[in-house]
Amino acid sequence: MKRIPFLGRVFIRSERGATAVEFSIIAIPLLLTLFGCIEFGRMLWTRQSMSEVAVMAARCMGLPQTECSTSGSRDVTKSRTYAIGVAAKWGLTLTTSEVALDSNATCGGATGFSKITVTHSFATVAPKMIQQLANNPMSVSACFPNGSSS
Repeated sequence: MKRIPFLGRVFIRSERGATAVEFSIIAIPLLLTLFGCIEFGRMLWTRQSMSEVAVMAARCMGLPQTECSTSGSRDVTKSRTYAIGVAAKWGLTLTTSEVALDSNATCGGATGFSKITVTHSFATVAPKMIQQLANNPMSVSACFPNGSSS
C-alpha cells in the first residue's frame, strides 16, 4: 500500500477554498441577473419618459400654448421642437423623425384631438447579452382634446 505524503493528505482534506469555488459558480448567473434587472429598469424608465413627453406635447398642442403655437394656431414644427426639448430634459434624445404629430386626430372614436406618437429605439449597454432589448423600437401615443387658447 502506497502512503500519501503528509502535505498531500492535508491538501486533499482541506476545505479552505470551498467558498471561493462556490462563489465562482454562482457569480456569473448572479451578475447576469443583476445587470439584466438594471437594463430592464432602464427600458421601463425610457418608456415612461416617452409617455410623459407624449402627454405634455399633446396637451401643449391641444391647448395652443405659446411653445406650440404661432399666433394662437397650432404649429406642428414648434410642437415637435417642444416635444424634443421636453425629452431632452428627461435625458431622452429624440430626433424629428421619432415624433409624429396630428393636430386633428380621432382618438377613442371621437374627433378633434391632438395626437402625438413617439417612437424610439432603446439602446442597451449590453446588446449581445440582452438581445431582446437591443434596438427594440418602442412606441407611445397620447391624445388631448383640441381647445382654444386662453
